[in-house]
Amino acid sequence: MTANTDNELLAMAARHDALWGRCGGATEAIDGAALDALCTLERHLVATPAFSQAGLAAKRRVVERAAFDDGDGIIAAILALDAERVGAER
Repeated sequence: MTANTDNELLAMAARHDALWGRCGGATEAIDGAALDALCTLERHLVATPAFSQAGLAAKRRVVERAAFDDGDGIIAAILALDAERVGAER
């Protein structure tokens, strides 16, 4: 394993999981501040590189939940680069 770890990525994913659990997957069920936090975490997670299988799995889970509009393929490209980095299948 490299010196790079996914501690920050996994911590963000855990915070996202907690917020997601709080709203039961229905974002309209949470207040504005919590929704803002959820959306901010989603954007930060996408921008944070994954260096492990666990980090990539957490990132994919959040991306799937977020249902980003990825018509231009940027998020798919980021996930593909992450997969190459950790040696995972796409």
